[in-house]
Amino acid sequence: MADTILTQSLITVAQNYRGDVVRQINRIAPTLALMAPTFFPGEGPNIAWVAQSSGAIAETYAEGADVANFGSDSQTPATIPWARYRANYHVSGSAIAVAKRSRSPLANIQLWAEQYVNATEVLAKMIGADIFTGAGSGNNALVGLDAAIGSQSNTYAGIARTGNPPLSNGVPSTSGNDFWSPYLYDASTNPGSGSDADGTGKQALTQSAIRYDQAQIALACGEKPDIAIVGMNTFNWLRSLFDPQMFYMMSTEPTSNRVIGVPVNSGPSAGGGLTTIELDAGVGRVHFDGTYFVADPWCPAGTIYYINTKYWKMEALEGVASLDMFPTDDEALATSSLFDGYNEIPFSLVLQLLAITGDSFKAMLKTYPQMAITRPNAFGKRINITQTG
Repeated sequence: MADTILTQSLITVAQNYRGDVVRQINRIAPTLALMAPTFFPGEGPNIAWVAQSSGAIAETYAEGADVANFGSDSQTPATIPWARYRANYHVSGSAIAVAKRSRSPLANIQLWAEQYVNATEVLAKMIGADIFTGAGSGNNALVGLDAAIGSQSNTYAGIARTGNPPLSNGVPSTSGNDFWSPYLYDASTNPGSGSDADGTGKQALTQSAIRYDQAQIALACGEKPDIAIVGMNTFNWLRSLFDPQMFYMMSTEPTSNRVIGVPVNSGPSAGGGLTTIELDAGVGRVHFDGTYFVADPWCPAGTIYYINTKYWKMEALEGVASLDMFPTDDEALATSSLFDGYNEIPFSLVLQLLAITGDSFKAMLKTYPQMAITRPNAFGKRINITQTG
């Protein structure tokens, strides 16, 4: 009787997979997650706020003089239509049945739920990228930072910029709609006059350049930006500026917990025992003169976006699915959060079952968000950054 070798017998053995379905896609959305504290339910046909510009009068006066001059700050409505984003998917009835009756991978057994999670991830990625480059209502997208703070001569939120920078020779300007202009700096050319009048040509990224940017924004609005968003390479260039003066992160723990490290005398305050000190030569974050620098993989290369978080927000108009209007057993509705694979991001989402056609279940996950920069002169942008100049 002939032997059956082991490799042949394995042909009839079921293949089992690990429980997880491991995603190979980068859908992290750090800036979107950073905006989460600003999220607010939207109302009406637009995201809207009131922009106030200078017009009030202060003066000295002679003793007993009558009042002749009156003034008040002007108010201008700023509005941006809602964006529209969706992720669509369909799953056949047989696919759902096969997944439900399979042993592995566990993530695919609830196949509908797996597709729902994937839809929230791809939405998070798209919205996270459009925070920077969204082209606005004409494309049913967010009005991103490039449109909101990337020009001094465009129209933003219905208010036309005059084309003048917010500063002239270091003095804040109050003419026209200059209040609506951001600070801009192109590091690849000699900036010339106006807001970029530091007399330099093409620049490398330096600490002095960052201080200059912070100063121009503070002169225009009275406040330094508290956050700056950069790409991954720009963040590494920024880290290298601090290498000679690196502040090391240090963790300590009692001797009883020590596994590896350098035992040193911890001093009287710790009872005179030994403590482990572990030095880390990396950088957890960069904090520079009141501004925290954050790295985002979707941030355009060679660019710094200076942000004042008091004056940016994200709103979402809560959608209405057919289940709200015509409740039946054949409709689906869920309001939930975005998920980028790392963080749950509170957002207004609607999952709507579109149809059952044949043996296929079709669904749409949709949201109506919009981002607002309510005070553009508190923001800035430096472009065409190089490491060496």
